[in-house]
Amino acid sequence: MSAWSMTWLNCAAGCARGCMKTVILDGVIHRTPADVYDHLAKVFDFGPYFGRNPDALYDFLVPLAPEEMPVRLIWRNSGMFRQRFGEVFAQLQQVFDHVRRYYKCDDDCFTWNAES
Repeated sequence: MSAWSMTWLNCAAGCARGCMKTVILDGVIHRTPADVYDHLAKVFDFGPYFGRNPDALYDFLVPLAPEEMPVRLIWRNSGMFRQRFGEVFAQLQQVFDHVRRYYKCDDDCFTWNAES
C-alpha cells in the first residue's frame, strides 16, 4: 500500500472497539464514482466480487466484521464530486444513511460526514 493510502486509514490493525477506524474520501483525489468505489473496496478489503455500485456497497458494508467497527467516514471536498456526479453522490449518501440506520446507533458504530 502506498504512503498516501496509509494516510487515509487512521486506525491500527486489530484495535479494540474503542478505536475508531477513519476512512477519508477526498473529492480532489477520488474524482469519479469508480475512484470512490475502488478506494472503499481497498480500505475495507471487499475483494474481487465487489460490484462497485450502490447495492453492492450496502451489501458489503452490512454487516461489517466487529474488528472493522466503529467506522467514521469523512468525505472532504465532496462538493467537487457532487457537482459532477450529483445523482451518484445522492445514491452514496443514501447508502451511508441506510448503513447507519442498520446499526441502530448514533456515532458509536458508523458515522459519515460530507465536507464541501
